[in-house]
Amino acid sequence: MTSRPGIRLFWCFFALYGLTSSGNAFRVPDEFEVYFQAAHLADAGDLSVPQTLAIMQDGQPIFFGQFGADGRPYAPYGPGVAFLIAPFHLAGRAVAALAGVPRAPLPEGIGWEVLVGGITTFATAFAAALAVAGAYRAFLALGASRARAVRLAVLLGGATLLWPYGTTLYSEAWLAAAFIWIAALLLEARASDRVTRARVALAGVLMAAAVLTKPTAVVAAPGFVVAALFEPRASPRARWSAAAVLATAAALAMAVHVGWNLHRFGRALDFGYNLAAMIPQPPARSFAIEDVPRGLVVQLLTPGKSLFVWAPATLLGLLALPACWRRERGLAAGLLAATVSVLTFYAAFLFPEGGYAHGPRHLVPLIPLLLLPLAIAGVAWPRRELAACAVAGFTMAGLAVSVSFLEDQ
Repeated sequence: MTSRPGIRLFWCFFALYGLTSSGNAFRVPDEFEVYFQAAHLADAGDLSVPQTLAIMQDGQPIFFGQFGADGRPYAPYGPGVAFLIAPFHLAGRAVAALAGVPRAPLPEGIGWEVLVGGITTFATAFAAALAVAGAYRAFLALGASRARAVRLAVLLGGATLLWPYGTTLYSEAWLAAAFIWIAALLLEARASDRVTRARVALAGVLMAAAVLTKPTAVVAAPGFVVAALFEPRASPRARWSAAAVLATAAALAMAVHVGWNLHRFGRALDFGYNLAAMIPQPPARSFAIEDVPRGLVVQLLTPGKSLFVWAPATLLGLLALPACWRRERGLAAGLLAATVSVLTFYAAFLFPEGGYAHGPRHLVPLIPLLLLPLAIAGVAWPRRELAACAVAGFTMAGLAVSVSFLEDQ
């Protein structure tokens, strides 16, 4: 984002996502409990969510999570996302104070919460715009001309599922930004000089941040490790060093999650999910390997949730993988590893599409990565196909931001 086009792309899409933001942090627990995490972090310095117990439906609180060993209610989300959205939450508090909007306990203080929550949702607009700027930088690193990089960045920002997720308080936009910036930094790290080591170190920080934001982000980490190991332009020492940094960052972040789980619930692998709070008769298992074929069909082939319906340009990116392998073997190997691991992991979920969501929510972080093969110098530029994907993708994204994702559930 150091070049002027990158900065302009960031501000352009930050404005677009901000202007089309839902402004509503209170639709589903995945949004309002994250908001309450940030709010209680500012109020009391911890990540419990006692506010959620005041939101009632049919006489019962809407609480998607578990009570910890200390008796406090905790949401089933990583600790990282609350810190990421905290600056926007504090900005919302400042606006409320300037506007003279009084704060009161829920439900009486809903006006203050709506105002501050609406401003807090701009955090994901910021994250999605960062993803667009990071993609532009990655496209340039692959040898794309400035014009080609701009076109692909605009395609990503305005004609894929990234747009709708820049308007909600879900965490996927943060993961998309982290992943594409990791890719950009690794693509720029082609030699073993001091600048390259700094970029690899920053990529490690971003990997840790992604896993702290959402623990299941760790399933994409092997793709980045494979990409580093297969990078032909780097020396063997540089390849192993980059792979070690990324793997260590992901492992340390997961160790933090384990410690967080032990602190809250006394169980290392208890992340706080409570399907019984959302489903009257939850199944015995929410994750089953035998469900992978069904999940793949949902993610890739169903008309309402297919990745290729909601981000059609990703199909062109996948079709360009053979050419990518010939010119950028590390990138192709990493993309293949990340795509297979993410698709397979989420396909085994009870809700492979992500539940209350537009399109395949879990696959949003992959979308910027899947466009990378189209930026490689020497790879054929399918103008007509890309134009068709742009029209279809823009139509889907534009319609999605005009209605709540709850409308089709």
